[in-house]
Amino acid sequence: MMDPVAFLARDVVSENLPTSGSENLSILQQRLRSQSESDPRVARAISSSHPISVRRGLIEHLDKDGYYQFVGALQDQLDQFQRITESTKA
Repeated sequence: MMDPVAFLARDVVSENLPTSGSENLSILQQRLRSQSESDPRVARAISSSHPISVRRGLIEHLDKDGYYQFVGALQDQLDQFQRITESTKA
């Protein structure tokens, strides 16, 4: 089974796959990215930053709006970092 983080980082469009296969994998990647909390990169980052989040009051059951804003911003930054990192490798 593939690591979800590695799957999200993989450029399935440039893989040597049939068009329908690469489209399906691309859709699956988009679904995973659109669900911030199920994004393994976000889950890992949140678990690592949990003590900081608690001190800042970013706890889901205390401040849902603030928590989801934080999670969304975190996912955006992780996506941007991944794009920059991939573009420097090319």
